[in-house]
Amino acid sequence: MSFKLLELIFQIGKFLAITPSTIKVKNVTTVEKWHAIFMLAFYTVAVLISCIYRASSYRAFIHIRLTIHVMLDTTLYMFSICTILTAFRRRQWYRLMKNLRNVRSFRNNSEQSHYRSFVVLNLIYWVVISYLGWIFYGTMGMEFFKQYGIEYLQIYTQFLISFLMYAILKMLKKRYHSVKNSLLMKKFEVSLIKYDIRVLKECVDIFNRIFGWPFLMNIVYASLQILIYLSNIFLISSKFKLTLVISNINVILLYCVSYC
Repeated sequence: MSFKLLELIFQIGKFLAITPSTIKVKNVTTVEKWHAIFMLAFYTVAVLISCIYRASSYRAFIHIRLTIHVMLDTTLYMFSICTILTAFRRRQWYRLMKNLRNVRSFRNNSEQSHYRSFVVLNLIYWVVISYLGWIFYGTMGMEFFKQYGIEYLQIYTQFLISFLMYAILKMLKKRYHSVKNSLLMKKFEVSLIKYDIRVLKECVDIFNRIFGWPFLMNIVYASLQILIYLSNIFLISSKFKLTLVISNINVILLYCVSYC
């Protein structure tokens, strides 16, 4: 992974108000503040409207299933709000980007941009999501978009944040390997290696502060989704609706593979 790939993710993330506008990480502008406020209001209103449309179907659920669905909706909404608020931690973002550049034992090493993997994963994601939308639209009609349309944007935000976490962790891993090799080969003075270790430790601490809550909510959301779709498979399989069974299996694989 490279800073070029991070810049690309930041350029996409800024439209969703979930990342700084650039890896150079400047102070929050007035436009960015209003954009974030708009996104917070948009998610709040859109989720509220979707819950109103879902109310009738939720009333038919047994208590356990209703509880899981409410937890699922709440977790996804909290994730959306949390990621927007996280983008305002500019001092931490700035320190993270600066420290990744300042690992001395890694400065002369080249990093691959991995644009291809990002584009391929985006294509796979949208193919799967489009297929699922087509299947559920065929079953529910326009009610599907009224009830679950906002989730498409929220789930893509999850995908983007997950890939950003993956990219930063790969960069950290490479730098730790570089420090380890420098220590074994004695390329640098001990004081310089100690400096790199302190910088990397600070990177890990900042990473945990920025992505700790979003990561936890991602795991909770994925676990709840898997529970729901496993339950759906047993319900649908008894009615021999093969396309719906396949679509539910696709969702389970999407979450299991992506988080692994």
